[in-house]
Amino acid sequence: HLLEQSNATATFFYIWFKELESFSRVHDKKLSILALTAVLSLPAGAIPSLQGHIGTLLQNLMKLFQDYPAALETRQVYLKQMAGDDEDDDEEDEKTQSASEEPKEEDGDASDDDDDYANFLSAKKSGGYDYDDFVDFGLEEDPYFETPLDPVDPYIEFARFLKACPPDHVLLKAVNAEQHTFLQQIVVTAETNERKLIEEAQKQQEQQQQLR
Repeated sequence: HLLEQSNATATFFYIWFKELESFSRVHDKKLSILALTAVLSLPAGAIPSLQGHIGTLLQNLMKLFQDYPAALETRQVYLKQMAGDDEDDDEEDEKTQSASEEPKEEDGDASDDDDDYANFLSAKKSGGYDYDDFVDFGLEEDPYFETPLDPVDPYIEFARFLKACPPDHVLLKAVNAEQHTFLQQIVVTAETNERKLIEEAQKQQEQQQQLR
């Protein structure tokens, strides 16, 4: 309401969409997907200045969903590197102080991302790390950043919204055949993710019962 009253809604969304490419983290993309889903869930006419721009909202939402799997993969890579670095630290702690190692030769094929990540970890261990600083190291993901949104699945949330849409919803009227197919793929992914969550919950419950 404040944005509408000050005629700033269009400007806000313009800046937001213009900066989408810089939102590289899983959290950033997930938050944007959930926010756009919330906007589309509002009753018709709730944001009058956006009524003629549903197509733009949909295009940016689809772009976020297209980029989301790659962001997840990048995060998993960093998490695996973190786990490996922690194991290396444990091994070093077990060695005596007098133990020495010959310097390792640098791998000429090592990627810049590996160097950036090493610098990032060095800053983290030295206590000089802030979760916003990961950008300064050239990283696309901050593996130490955790939020209450972590367990939320954007596919499931968006699929719930779609299934609750009436046939005459403005979004359903705005989609073309290609977009409709893409939305169906999101629903399929959501159903797959939901089944996995149920299976994981069942396994955890069985494990707890075995421990009793």
